[in-house]
Amino acid sequence: MVIMNMIVIFVYPLYVSFVIKGNASLSAFIMMQATVMILKMISYHHTMYDVRYLVKRAAQAKKDDKTLIPSKIEGTIMGVN
Repeated sequence: MVIMNMIVIFVYPLYVSFVIKGNASLSAFIMMQATVMILKMISYHHTMYDVRYLVKRAAQAKKDDKTLIPSKIEGTIMGVN
């Protein structure tokens, strides 16, 4: 779904730029916005992957009866590196 959304976000500005042949500055702006949205989606995907992985590790540690103590010195959240 994420990949399909990125493709649509990238193809629509290309369609506007080359098929409709709109104003060059408007086409450049649309391409810039599409690039920003794609980069934001990639960043969001990577951040959520890290968060899901952290939550799984914390759940596994709780299941194994380990004490989870957050530490600001080590930079741990939920007591998991």
